[in-house]
Amino acid sequence: MTRGQKLPENVRKVGTAVHFESNELDEIRKKIQATKRHHSLLISHAISTLFHLISSILLYLSWHSANLTCGETSVFLTNLQVVLVAIYGVTTIIKILILIKHFLHIRIAAKYITVITTIIAGKQFILAIISEVFLEASTMVPSSGCSEIRGTLPVIACRIFYLLSIVINAFFFAMSAKMHPAEN
Repeated sequence: MTRGQKLPENVRKVGTAVHFESNELDEIRKKIQATKRHHSLLISHAISTLFHLISSILLYLSWHSANLTCGETSVFLTNLQVVLVAIYGVTTIIKILILIKHFLHIRIAAKYITVITTIIAGKQFILAIISEVFLEASTMVPSSGCSEIRGTLPVIACRIFYLLSIVINAFFFAMSAKMHPAEN
């Protein structure tokens, strides 16, 4: 075929059909990648939430057991941990419901899930910082703190659990991003 000639009609249709199929396969592949990424993020977020719940329970137990030693500081921090356990308990239930919805393919708009997940992620980050600050302040400040329990097993366990929760959370999010990179 020379340069100025037109392709026959049937050849043009085949060419566009093949191009359309290749675009469709590319879109399907992108959707599968996005779904895998979504699975990983939802699972890692649920595990992170569970770790924060366990950390709050450990902190509650440590402050509750220090009631005689630390007095009012212990009462305040015990009450704070009750609130955090309730918040993380509700968050864990929400995360489990989102996982059930996701794996049973129940239709909910992705933007709602994204908004809920973003709010929960921000809340967990802020609460973890607040809890760690209260833990450190309450065991280090000589006048108002309770330095007697600083080196005790419950407090050390809480610190280790917070560090584990941060490291494991970062690991899951990094692995999710590495295994299922977002496609532009």
